[in-house]
Amino acid sequence: MKDFYNKLHQVFEQEATKDLYRSKGIVPIQYIDFYAGQDYNDNLFEAHIFPALLVQWQIAYTDNYEAVATLTFRLCYEQLRDLSSLGQNKVEGLKFLDFINITDSILKTVETPSTGKLHLINESLSIEDTVVDVFTLTYQCSYCGKQKSPQTKGLRGDFERVELTAKLKSRF
Repeated sequence: MKDFYNKLHQVFEQEATKDLYRSKGIVPIQYIDFYAGQDYNDNLFEAHIFPALLVQWQIAYTDNYEAVATLTFRLCYEQLRDLSSLGQNKVEGLKFLDFINITDSILKTVETPSTGKLHLINESLSIEDTVVDVFTLTYQCSYCGKQKSPQTKGLRGDFERVELTAKLKSRF
């Protein structure tokens, strides 16, 4: 997952990626980190840079030596506009949804030798009491960075020619 995390940083640091946000009048992602509850308790963390992308993952190993990684991305976006029906500037407020769509399209391009393509399996708007607006995107991908247990090495041989000998003995 180290390769994936480094690739994530690399992709979001590219000017072409930042321009996708800028073309919609949105500030590009400024901060990427492992998720550690930053959206709930801002007093425990020094950096409060938004928009932010916080990532966590879980890897499930199956019986047939395959693994599936589930990656959860928390998109933290400082929403200062009223989106209610009485709001004065909903157009600016709805840029949050553009931010989500752009980030989703970028995340789907991140792939490494140990992780496959990301497939979106869930998305949700956090309604909990967080410091900033948080939207969660959850993806799954194949993972081959580690093995559940060491595989036994098979023996190679030539099975085209098999010699049988009749040396079976009977106990009777």
